[in-house]
Amino acid sequence: GSGTGSVSQCLIHQEVSEPMLVSLPFVTESSKISLVVPVAEQDKAAATLFLKNFAKMCLERNDRVFLMLVFLYTRAHPDKNNNQDFYKEVKQTALQFTKKYKKKDKGSSILWYSLQTKDSIPVQVQAMDLLIQKLDATSIILLGSPYMELHNDYLNRVRMNTIEGRLVFSPIPYTDYHPQVLGSAYPSTSVNPNFNVTSGHFDQWNYDHISFYKSDYLALRPNLKSPVILKETDLVDQTNMKKLPMDTFQLATMFQDYGYLRDITEDQDSKLGAGKDKERAPAAYSAGGGAGKRKGLHLLRAPDPSLRLRYKRINCDEYLPVDLVRDCRTQQLFSLGSRNLLANIFLKNNAK
Repeated sequence: GSGTGSVSQCLIHQEVSEPMLVSLPFVTESSKISLVVPVAEQDKAAATLFLKNFAKMCLERNDRVFLMLVFLYTRAHPDKNNNQDFYKEVKQTALQFTKKYKKKDKGSSILWYSLQTKDSIPVQVQAMDLLIQKLDATSIILLGSPYMELHNDYLNRVRMNTIEGRLVFSPIPYTDYHPQVLGSAYPSTSVNPNFNVTSGHFDQWNYDHISFYKSDYLALRPNLKSPVILKETDLVDQTNMKKLPMDTFQLATMFQDYGYLRDITEDQDSKLGAGKDKERAPAAYSAGGGAGKRKGLHLLRAPDPSLRLRYKRINCDEYLPVDLVRDCRTQQLFSLGSRNLLANIFLKNNAK
């Protein structure tokens, strides 16, 4: 009745668990990478620029990076490998670089795969179903984009953060803002070589870049409800996209949702590294003593400033599931520019 009250404060904490050593294979910066880059019709110019960057960073240095360009054909432009081929110029550029840097001991090379779509970009898991058997089982599979700028730092980070049976790497790229919003001196077809927090942002809605091993994909793929795609005619068309399970659209979702099912014993773990890196980490120790069965393929999702993307116009297809369309629209808004940049444009226009 006096109108006074009391304030109580409660602090809750959890003690740090007892530390233990976990064995991991030694990884090196010499692992071979199979870089898979899908190219849609609107990506032709970006693909040509990307090839020049790839030639400089990988072919010249013989950096043990195999490039597979996946050309996505629509029913409007179905011709392949003739004068009417929609991707003829890009393929010719790839051939020119292949001939120019042809070596006996060839660590890097360029190939392509022509994929006939049903007028929509295939979801990641279904596309990988078609490509996985064409990729080397001993190399790291890295999914990329024609808008990416290759850097040695990024490729080495992929090698260090992708461990067979243990770790999948899903970097968050640093993406340039819209060039007209930036008012930048460099055009949209070239990346500012200096990392600048005002020229772009870490695009947390971008899941186009991920690295993993073939064995891990094949081990987890049967857990998905959607059937394995064996031929292009089995790809889902636009009218049935919303019926697909959500874990089919992004490889990162598959690895995150089902990674705990990837069981590796210490004996199997040593076999996974056989033939790649002979050096091994010390045996694992636990509170109970001795090494045993370890569950889980982990997904590492983190911002990576060495993964730079040029600006790309983002189109949100209404035939996709509602959650993906919502995320796409958010990504679309954040891709234009920072609040400060957009506010300056608004103030300048109103001052006229």
